[in-house]
Amino acid sequence: MPITAINTVAIHGTQGQSAPLLARLQRLLNTLQRHSGCATYGLTRSHTDDNAWIMTGYWYSAESLAEHLAMPCLGELFELTAD
Repeated sequence: MPITAINTVAIHGTQGQSAPLLARLQRLLNTLQRHSGCATYGLTRSHTDDNAWIMTGYWYSAESLAEHLAMPCLGELFELTAD
């Protein structure tokens, strides 16, 4: 089944808080990957900034991505980006 939709979030952490932030992102990543229609979610750390990550989701349909974006579990991700 081909990938038809991709979502990407850039997260820049506070200096000195990269380890706790990474732990939260990894827990969230495990939750996000289990959603129906999700091919995979990935987390990549910046090569130039230890406090920055890119989280990317790959979806089999735009409808699956739209349903995903409306899910309550994304509140934690949006909370992390606000912190």
